[in-house]
Amino acid sequence: MTNKVLKKTILKLEGMSCAACAQAIEKALKNADGVGEARVNFAAEKAYLEFDPSLTNEEKLADAVRAAGYDVKVRKEKVTIKIGGMTCASCSAAVERALNRAEGIYQASVNIATERAVVEYDPERISREELREIIKNTGYELLGFEGDETTETGINTDLKKLEEARKKMWGSWAFTLPIIFWMIPEMVFGIVWPNMTVYNI
Repeated sequence: MTNKVLKKTILKLEGMSCAACAQAIEKALKNADGVGEARVNFAAEKAYLEFDPSLTNEEKLADAVRAAGYDVKVRKEKVTIKIGGMTCASCSAAVERALNRAEGIYQASVNIATERAVVEYDPERISREELREIIKNTGYELLGFEGDETTETGINTDLKKLEEARKKMWGSWAFTLPIIFWMIPEMVFGIVWPNMTVYNI
C-alpha cells in the first residue's frame, strides 16, 4: 500500500449513538480491501479515509459501513464535461485517472471519441471550478459543461472546427471541379478533349 497513490475521502455517517459505534465502523473500514487508513470521528459523524482507487471506491466503502449496521449520507450529482486537447487513448486515460483520484469524485469515465467525461461527484466537497483545475493541471482544457447555456467556449470551439471543415471542403472542390469539367465532354459526347494528338506527342 505504501507504494500506491492513495485517494483521500470523507464519508458522512448516520446511525451512530456512541463511541463504540464509531469503533465498529472504523474496524469495518480498516478491514475493507484497498483501505490504507480509516479514522472515524463520532462527534463529527464522519469517517476520514485513504484508499487505493484501483482496488476500491467510495461506493464500496459506503457498502462496508452499511454492512456494519450504519448508513452513509450521499449527495451525488452527475455532469458531462467537454474536454479539448485530447488526441489519443492515453490522453483520455490520463484525464480519467486524475479525476478519479480527486476527493469528492465518486466515479469518472472519459471517452476519447466524443471528447467528453461523465463525472459523478459530491458538490459539497468539490466544485465545478476545481474540476476545471484538475483537467487543466493534466494538460488539457475544460471546454464546457453539457447543458450549461452560459458556456461559450465549447460552442465557439465547435464552430471553429466546422469552419475548418468547410474550408477543407472548398479546397477539395477547387481541385476536383476542373477534373470533372475536363472529363464531361468525353463521357457525355464522346469528344476527346484536348485532341488525341496531344496524347500522342
